[in-house]
Amino acid sequence: MALSNWDLLAIGNDGKNCDGIVNGKIASLEIYKDWAHIISKKMWIPDSDYTNDVIAIVNSGNINIGGLDIYAIRHDLQSSIFVFVDASYFGKNNHMYTNYFAGIGCYAYYTKIDEFLKWKNIDIKYDECTHGSRNYSKKTGEHSKFVDYIQLFDKDNLLLETEVDEEFGELTDFVGVMPQTFEAFKNWLTTEIAYEFRYDSKFSTWLNKINWNEITRYNQGDTIFVGSKNASTTVGNQNNDTLLSNMFKK
Repeated sequence: MALSNWDLLAIGNDGKNCDGIVNGKIASLEIYKDWAHIISKKMWIPDSDYTNDVIAIVNSGNINIGGLDIYAIRHDLQSSIFVFVDASYFGKNNHMYTNYFAGIGCYAYYTKIDEFLKWKNIDIKYDECTHGSRNYSKKTGEHSKFVDYIQLFDKDNLLLETEVDEEFGELTDFVGVMPQTFEAFKNWLTTEIAYEFRYDSKFSTWLNKINWNEITRYNQGDTIFVGSKNASTTVGNQNNDTLLSNMFKK
């Protein structure tokens, strides 16, 4: 299930965790995998490129649509998207109702390429890497089980291909939202976004509501089985793997 590869952390208008969706006047934003959907029944048209009322996809940038003022950036850690949305609106008697939202969508696994190379005492500079799993070896023939392998490239050539020793353990770990990713998101929200909204006292009030030590993350695939509340843990305290992966291991 593809969603099990992705993690989510979202903060709603009360400064507490939410389910990754914020509603504007005629459109909503939903963090999905490592991008965001803009959804609107009123704005969606048949024969468009999207289904399920999705009218656009956000990868990065600033867009104002359907009552949503959206700010999004990409981050190198975990192929992340960081999102902030101001969905505030004027109601009766020209009263301003504030509605702020922020979140992370990211790849939920971390592959220990550099850690393995250090463990193997391999000192090599590379531009790109790929990794995978196979049950054969170009040197020894077929394996009795699948073995992880790594390929390292410079701009033009394959520099190294090596299999991962069993003694090293798993090459890829389930990490959820890593603490480093969370800190980068927090820094972005409290510096760059805070600067954009430096004249908005209500934004400052919202930001001060957030108890960063209590914010939780969850795996997007796990919520299908148990819901977001039961799938949630604080950052850095995720389970050893997703529910789906643990089911297959049994």
